[in-house]
Amino acid sequence: MKCETKEENKHPKKEVTKIKMQSRRSFNKWELIRALGEGGFGEVHLWRHRITRQEIATKILKNISLQPDEIAKLKKRWIQEHNWMHSLQTPYIVGAISLQDKPFLQYLQEQSMLQMLPVIVMEYCNGGDLRSRLEDVQHLNGLPEKEIRDILRALRHAVEYLHNTCNIEHRDIKPENVVIHRTGNANIYKLTDFGYAREIPEQTTAQSMVGTRHYVAPEVIDPGEYTKTVDYWSVGVMAFELILGTRPFIPHREFKTILEQILNKPPGCIAITQDPKPFQQFENFNTHSNLFKQNQCSPIFVEEMEKWLRIALDGNYKTRGHIDGNLRFFTDLDAILATKFITVFSLTSYAFYYFDANSFAKLGEFFNKLSQDTGIEPQNIFITLPTSHPKKCLANISEPSDFYVEEWFDSGNRDNPRAMLYVTDVTKRQCDFNAHHDKMMSQITKTIEECYGIEKQKYDKVPIWLLEQFERHVHYLLQNEQRYLECYVKGLFEFIITVEDEAYRCGEQIQRIYENTLKLSGRVEQFERTAGLCAKIQNSQMYADKAHTLTKKSNSIQHGVVEKIMERHKSVLKHCKALANRDIYKSLPEEDIYKLKSFREFLGKPNLSTRNSQRMDNCMQAFDRWATPSISKFPSQELVNIHDEIMVQCQIFLKITESLKLNQQYLEDLKNELETETENMLLHRQNGELINKMGSLCLDGNMPASSGPSGPMSYNSLTSTYSLMNGHCEENGDNEVLKLIENSHQLSQSLMYVWGNETEEMCVDDNLPTTIKDI
Repeated sequence: MKCETKEENKHPKKEVTKIKMQSRRSFNKWELIRALGEGGFGEVHLWRHRITRQEIATKILKNISLQPDEIAKLKKRWIQEHNWMHSLQTPYIVGAISLQDKPFLQYLQEQSMLQMLPVIVMEYCNGGDLRSRLEDVQHLNGLPEKEIRDILRALRHAVEYLHNTCNIEHRDIKPENVVIHRTGNANIYKLTDFGYAREIPEQTTAQSMVGTRHYVAPEVIDPGEYTKTVDYWSVGVMAFELILGTRPFIPHREFKTILEQILNKPPGCIAITQDPKPFQQFENFNTHSNLFKQNQCSPIFVEEMEKWLRIALDGNYKTRGHIDGNLRFFTDLDAILATKFITVFSLTSYAFYYFDANSFAKLGEFFNKLSQDTGIEPQNIFITLPTSHPKKCLANISEPSDFYVEEWFDSGNRDNPRAMLYVTDVTKRQCDFNAHHDKMMSQITKTIEECYGIEKQKYDKVPIWLLEQFERHVHYLLQNEQRYLECYVKGLFEFIITVEDEAYRCGEQIQRIYENTLKLSGRVEQFERTAGLCAKIQNSQMYADKAHTLTKKSNSIQHGVVEKIMERHKSVLKHCKALANRDIYKSLPEEDIYKLKSFREFLGKPNLSTRNSQRMDNCMQAFDRWATPSISKFPSQELVNIHDEIMVQCQIFLKITESLKLNQQYLEDLKNELETETENMLLHRQNGELINKMGSLCLDGNMPASSGPSGPMSYNSLTSTYSLMNGHCEENGDNEVLKLIENSHQLSQSLMYVWGNETEEMCVDDNLPTTIKDI
């Protein structure tokens, strides 16, 4: 509803001129497709060229009744709009098209009695306008956050361009005047309709009252003096409506009451509502400095937008958009739109958490905050990235903003994950659904309480505005619960396939450790045989006892630990695969257990014969279904069991990874012990110099030379002395000692190869962290 001008109200009624239009039809190569809409004076149609397939939008005068003085104003505004649209060059504003088809332009111009006015030919935006988006029943509680951000970003640039570059104030910003152009998967938002635009005056003076009810700034009406900050107000009202799906200032009331309440609102007030008591004698109005809870946006975004709306909806047009005299309308909004909010869902607490990625300097700071907010100890957090996350795995995450995926804020796209990462407390087997239910019950609004208490026989007397508010609040509860359900079920699926994937890749590590335990067992066996031979030569059981101890340890690792790990690993893979193939991950979200689809279908079918009592009944049933888990049958026992089974497999897998690390260290210690005992056995001597030289021979494989008085030592003298020194020289003693040296040398070299070259390969892959502590 357009506001009348003061000038128009002062004049007595004059003779009215009727502007008539001929019926329009396709012309030449241009095909008339359909009407796109209409404004205060013009109507817009879509045309398509039959050959080039070019699509354009044309604006011509519609059939209206005007007084002679009004026609003069209309001509001035029309020509001004035509000229401005040809001069505006920005992607955020619908631009004019210079069409060269003069016969077609003349045909369009002939449709109006005011043929002297030029036809406005514009680029066609194929996605309709924002009003149609807001009227979609699924947007009863506002648009998805990503879409809101995109719209506000476009509006912000359009308004700044008009004010600073073109010296123009629009004066009629509203959802109907923001159109959408779809290109691929992206939407481009553009401001249009400059019928009420004007050049910004040098000083504040009394001006015509133009604009649209609910979006017009209060000073336009009273006192009628205003500046370009009228556009700030309109953008603020639109931002409120985009977030919540309803306008901020008692939209159901008559304009006089709206204006009175706005003019008297306190500083910081961004909304005014009527008390939801339907049958009380006196009307009460409530002011609000915060946004309502019924929206689809992240809490951090909502909190920041509340601060911005307090300056955008400032009742004083002189300070509107400013803080301490500094213009903050654009810069503060830019800061909000640039913020990256990381969405986290906890499979343990059944709750969403939001974090500003830009507020953390280091990854560790983010993890500490994540642990603090979710209540999960750092060493117990299992982090799961959605499989479609661009970073693929935690090893690719180097800073908190790496978790952020901008397009996933488009919650209207069912294909997008509802969270950017999932977290689970690995020490808990079940999800705490009761805590979530108690939290949601505590958020029941006063509107729901009042409507729920109305006697059934009074349903038909409930005011429409209150009934619509009741429907919005119940819709929010159902929509929010459906979002939680979808995120939880999707998170369980992502969790189990993550455990399965990491367990699968861990199999190579297990196999490598198993192979190396076999190698080590062989070296221990060699050591045992060599120790037995030494015992015969040296008449000492010391190294035989050492060998027995090493053999016992080696067998313990191979048969008591590693083989058990392999067995459990196969079991985990088997169970994970079976759990990942359950149908419930796809079927449960589609079951519509909260009946959100049927609720929307009822609301989306406008029927004048539908009585208020039917709408009230529909809301009551929907609310009962939400409030009573036994009615909604969520969570199902099957889902509870699946969560329990997944956690069991996760806990087994984590024990496997921890066991691998422990056994890696145990193997390292055993290897060091084996090397030490081998050297000690070879260096053990009664004749220090002789045995030391023999040990050198055994360790490096070269025959040592002696510079002693006896001259160079021969191999025969060495073996002979060694045999006599021990007092046990069997036949073929030289051969036995030769075997001793060869075996010891091979053992030493093999250990150097196995443990020196393959130590890194035996480690559990550090690129597969499973807890914050591991990272």
